[in-house]
Amino acid sequence: MELIEAGVGAETAASACADALHPRDISKCALQINRKTNISGIEALSSCRRVRRPDELATCVVNINSKTKTQPAAPLLVLDGCRRSLLPQQFAECVVGLSGKLDFPTDRLLATCLDPRDRVSQLDGRPAPTPPVELMPPLPPPSRLN
Repeated sequence: MELIEAGVGAETAASACADALHPRDISKCALQINRKTNISGIEALSSCRRVRRPDELATCVVNINSKTKTQPAAPLLVLDGCRRSLLPQQFAECVVGLSGKLDFPTDRLLATCLDPRDRVSQLDGRPAPTPPVELMPPLPPPSRLN
């Protein structure tokens, strides 16, 4: 029923529920995203079906769309970033937190929080740390079988 409220057609809703391990979680996710953002129910459902934590996905999308203090990103870009994150709740905290400290567009914050390895130094002005070099001991000479 929640999927129908989100604008998802009856056939698609029935199929999504039949395929889901936890159909209520999927439908709540799609409905929350649809109601609180400018994302269609179909787009939301597609992402809600492809994550392990649909409740966190919905919270992530809604929080980033409503709480970031910088130039907003396209809603579908936010949805994709939250879907790609393994931990959507922490991802949203990263984006929202950085938005309060940095005057970067939200799409840049999304990219930074998804893959912070080489961008952190650019954000705070410090040089990037040099990764440790692991030296392998030399291999022993091959033994000969006689």
